[in-house]
Amino acid sequence: MRMLLDSTPENDIAERLRLWRKTALELTQKEFAEATGVHLSAIRKYENRNSVPSSESLLAIASTGIDLHWLLTGEGDMRTGQEIGERGQYGRCRRSRSRTNGNRRASTRHPRPQALRRPG
Repeated sequence: MRMLLDSTPENDIAERLRLWRKTALELTQKEFAEATGVHLSAIRKYENRNSVPSSESLLAIASTGIDLHWLLTGEGDMRTGQEIGERGQYGRCRRSRSRTNGNRRASTRHPRPQALRRPG
């Protein structure tokens, strides 16, 4: 049996995530999943209020320029403090292959924000 979460400020993350993906980035769920590296099924669950994003997923979603405080609370601006300019900077993605293990992963066309870069 599938149980939907009631819409409350705490789980209205679903609406804010959908708003970010559709209006700010103009991406489909599939494109958003590719851009963030989060599984498409997880994106669907988040937007349908069947699940809330893990901390790992939140960090991946943050790499698109969304302000996590806004995503989680609805307070403040939806974009990070960085000047993002036009949608294209965060919008589309390209695929690359990891040199270490050959697994496919998504990478955006912009440099990853400094706070989210993995050590070398």
